[in-house]
Amino acid sequence: MIPLLLAHLLNFDSIHGRWAHEATTDGDVIVVGNTRIKTSRNTDIGATDWSRLR
Repeated sequence: MIPLLLAHLLNFDSIHGRWAHEATTDGDVIVVGNTRIKTSRNTDIGATDWSRLR
């Protein structure tokens, strides 16, 4: 759910308007063109496994 919301916010920004690219999701990943952006649901930044998000 969180990646879907983030992709939507990238596509439809209330200040800057529509983005020139389309952001979609694939599970916990945001996809923009050929770029895949991994996401995390951790609320504690210290608990985030940063090596998994590379």
